[in-house]
Amino acid sequence: MASKLLRAKLLDSGKAELMRVRRYVVDAFGLPVWEASYALIRASIERIREYPESGHPVDELGALTADRFREVNCGRNRIIYEVRGDTVYIHLIVDQRRDLTALLQSMVLHV
Repeated sequence: MASKLLRAKLLDSGKAELMRVRRYVVDAFGLPVWEASYALIRASIERIREYPESGHPVDELGALTADRFREVNCGRNRIIYEVRGDTVYIHLIVDQRRDLTALLQSMVLHV
């Protein structure tokens, strides 16, 4: 049985990376491919809202945060999120091939 539908909040970090993914996909493959990819991302976020525990812990963050951050794979992207109360906070939407450790370091250090 489905749980209560949680609210979703795309954080600024998630918006910035989503726009980076969008630029790459549109430039490399065209707008129709982006539209299909974005539809998958939106559907994945809806599933997360309904089943927030369905994601798995983020390997790169496991030693630091235990199971606080979770992720789901969506096409060639990773959606990294955290559940607090009745809200799912989307921290990042990034290409699976991107080095997440390097990205997080640059975000923390503002490089």
